[in-house]
Formats: sequence, structure tokens, C-alpha cells
Amino acid sequence: MEADFAGSGRASFALKLGVDSYEEEASLEGKRLLYHEGLGATFDYLDASGAVKQRYVTGELRYYRAGYMRKSALSELPADAHPVLAELATLLKGVEALSPSPSKLRGLASLDAERMGREGEGLAACLLRIYLEERDTFEVIEEVVKSLAPHVRRIIPRIETVGGMHYATLLVEEEGLGRVPLSNVSDGTLRMIALVAALYGGARVVALEEPENCVHPKLLETLVDAMREAPAQQVVITTHSPYLLDHVEPEEIHLVVREGLETRVRKLPETREVEKVKRFLREGGTLGEAWYAGLLGEEV
Repeated sequence: MEADFAGSGRASFALKLGVDSYEEEASLEGKRLLYHEGLGATFDYLDASGAVKQRYVTGELRYYRAGYMRKSALSELPADAHPVLAELATLLKGVEALSPSPSKLRGLASLDAERMGREGEGLAACLLRIYLEERDTFEVIEEVVKSLAPHVRRIIPRIETVGGMHYATLLVEEEGLGRVPLSNVSDGTLRMIALVAALYGGARVVALEEPENCVHPKLLETLVDAMREAPAQQVVITTHSPYLLDHVEPEEIHLVVREGLETRVRKLPETREVEKVKRFLREGGTLGEAWYAGLLGEEV
């Protein structure tokens, strides 16, 4: 990830994932600001005067999916760290990555959840907070959901008490059915609510994994339009849907390609395939058809 910081220059943050380890590194105009070998207990950083220092990472190694990880070094910055590091940390905290799981979306949410988890846990608490504190934003979210799921009439955040503990949950008012609890709301509708909440919930960068899942192909154009109109500065999506590709521009596409033991990301306009794709489009084809025909690379 790269970003321009006024008065400082262009800063970058890279997370390099290996088979048995990982690294994180931050740089400013090519000069290293921070380096952390992910499994190590310390990281190196540049202080405000330009001196290289070292700091311990608090917390133990935790197992996540296929390996062990620690907290990011950017979450452990000392007070004397270079100011651009703090700006990078703030920027990355504004990234929302979402791959909604209906089972997680249906769960009761702790009232102190400030953001959704990667699988959508905490959705109800986030919508309750937006409803109470940013009513205009909540109404926009509700209207966008209704444009994608016309059977939805209202989204109703509420507090439920279970075993003496208070949790957030939702009711979805649907045409002809009245107020429906989350246990009876369809997977597609639930995912749609979560996607829209992420897009309009205040994140600076939103990353959505396969948003086409459980969504009718005819609604994908409307979904892409919602992504374009969202207040987030950038929306990144991964997809395996040729139907979704039909609603984006060639300049917006990045190809994720496996080369040997590495996974590389390439911009379509910078690949040798781009001229074939443009010719295919001029002849009446679509981007989705080009991908299905193998014009966008064999391993994507």
C-alpha cells in the first residue's frame, strides 16, 4: 500500500507473506521507517530525529489459519516514532476487509464492537451505533440496501438481553412478512446489508471478498454502482464472477496470477494481454466473456 503525506512525501507499507514466516516494512521515499520480521519479538523503527531504534512487541504468538502471527508493529508504535508511521497506522486502521459469513452475521453482537470482523461479526452493533450517532448515514445505508433488495422495507437495530447480558441484534422488515429476525433472513439479504454497511460505515479503504456470492446476477450492476458512489476513498474487490466483470472498466482490473510458488498482482493495462482484450471488446465481447475465454491469463 502506498500513500502521499503532505510535506513528507510518498510512504509505503508492505506485508510480505512467506510459507513459514512474514515481514512488515514501512518506507518513506525509499528510506526504511520500520521493519518487523513477523515472528520476532522486536522490531526496528525510525524515531522523529532519524535514529534507528528497537522495540519489543507485546503479546504472544497467536495461531491464525495456517500459521502463527503477532500483532502488527504499527499497533505498538512508541511516542518518539517518526510521525509518518503514526499517519500510516491511522490509514491502515481505516481499512475494512470483509468476507461475510451468514452464520456470523446472524450472531448476537457485543455492544462495544466498533467495527465488523472479517466475516461480518458485530454487524448489528455497528448498525446500532450508526443509527444512534449518525442517523443520516444509517438512512443512506437503508436506502442502498433497499435498492439492492427491494423486498426490504426497514432495518431495525435493537438491544436484546440474554442471560442478563445486553447484545445488539437486527430485525429486517420485509414486504408481506413484517419484522423478520435474523435467523429467518435470507443469506443474500444478510450479506447485502453487511456489504453496504462496510461501504458506507466510515472506512477509508474497503476490501470485499467475492461480493457476488448469494447475489442475483441482475443486481451486480447496482452493487458496482453502490461501490462507486460509496464515501470510501477506495474499494477493492476480489471476484470469480464473469458477470461482475461486465460492469467494470479494463483500467480497474488487476490480475492475480500464480507464477511458480509466488502469487503476483498485475494491472491489466500493463499486461501483454491488454491489446487482445481491447480488440475482443471492440468486436462486441464483454470483459466477463474475455476472462472466460482465457484472454485475461490462464491462472487468475
